[in-house]
Amino acid sequence: RVYAVAVAFTALLSLLTPFVTSVFLMTAIRFIEGLSVGVTYPCIHAVWSRWAPPQERARLVSIAFSGNYFSMIVAYPLCRLIGDILGWPYIFYITGIMGLIWFAVWWIVVKDKPEDDPHIS
Repeated sequence: RVYAVAVAFTALLSLLTPFVTSVFLMTAIRFIEGLSVGVTYPCIHAVWSRWAPPQERARLVSIAFSGNYFSMIVAYPLCRLIGDILGWPYIFYITGIMGLIWFAVWWIVVKDKPEDDPHIS
């Protein structure tokens, strides 16, 4: 659950970003956002430690973290396109909304442990 809350918090900060009018507040928000994102890395290890068999963990963690790099390849040009067409604030609105949607799905679907998931026998 900590993982989902950290993602939601980051998404909310992203939604606030276009409204910030001072360099100090922008720096503070981006710093806090970085701390929140930093929480997600150890959390995803905790998720895999509970859900993946030991012999598959290294491969699954590698796939999960390589997704971060792949997303940058996709996100940078896509954000440029969004900024050019809709304006720079929409980059933050869209990513923030996507993060909140992701949070809602994760919160409903993913359980902390396999034992807590009613769909697993």
